[in-house]
Amino acid sequence: LDGIKALKLLAEENANDKELDMRIQQLLSDGPDKPFLDIYFKDHNHGLAVGAYGLAFVTDDGGITWVPALDRIPNRDERHLYIIHENSDGLFIGGEQGRLWRSEDNGRSFARLDTPFGNSIFDLSTTSKGELIAVGLGGKLHKSSDAGRTWSTSQPAGDATLSTAVDLKGSLVIAGTSGQLLISRDGAQKFELLAQLQFPVTDLAPNEHGELVVVGPNGVHTVDVPFWPSTK
Repeated sequence: LDGIKALKLLAEENANDKELDMRIQQLLSDGPDKPFLDIYFKDHNHGLAVGAYGLAFVTDDGGITWVPALDRIPNRDERHLYIIHENSDGLFIGGEQGRLWRSEDNGRSFARLDTPFGNSIFDLSTTSKGELIAVGLGGKLHKSSDAGRTWSTSQPAGDATLSTAVDLKGSLVIAGTSGQLLISRDGAQKFELLAQLQFPVTDLAPNEHGELVVVGPNGVHTVDVPFWPSTK
C-alpha cells in the first residue's frame, strides 16, 4: 500500500459517490503526498492504517490487501487522523482539532466522542489506573477516567507541543517540541523533569535495557531511566 494505490482504491470504492469522487480526483491530481500517520494491528492479520485528510484503510490478511475504511469513521470534513490506541474501553483514534473517535467492536465502526478541547491530538496513552491520556498541540494534556466522556486538562510543559506519551511501569512519560522528558508517578497529577534534550522529540518507547529510545529530527537516542531495571 502506498499513496498512489491508496487513492486509486478510494476512487474505485466510491465511484458512485459523485461528491466524494470529485474530492478523490483532486487528491489524485495532487499526487501521493498525503502521508499515513499511524498503523495498528490487533493480531497478525487484522490491521488499520490512518492518515492525513481522513485516510483510513483496513486489512484482514496481514497487509497483503487493503480496503478503504472511510465509512467506518464519521469524518466528512476530512480531519487528519494522527494516532490509534487500544485499551480496555475500546479502540480510539485521535485527530486534528481535538477530534476523537471510539470503537467498541474491534474497529468495525467508530463513533465520534464530544471533547471540550480543540487542539489536535498527537498521541494517546493509558495510565496504570486505566485513565485515557491525550496529548497534543499547545502543550495540552487531557485526562479521562470514563472512556472519553469527561475530561480534565493541564499543561505540564507550558505551551510547547506534546507529541508523545507512554506508560512506563506505572509512570507516565511525556515529551514534545521542547526536548523535555517529563515523568509523573501519580497518574498525571504532577510531573518532574526526567531529562532535557537539545532537540524536539517526536516519539519514545522503552527498551529491554532500562532505557527510553527517543526519536526526533536529530535521529535516534537513548536515555537512561534510573528507577527502571534492565530485563537482561
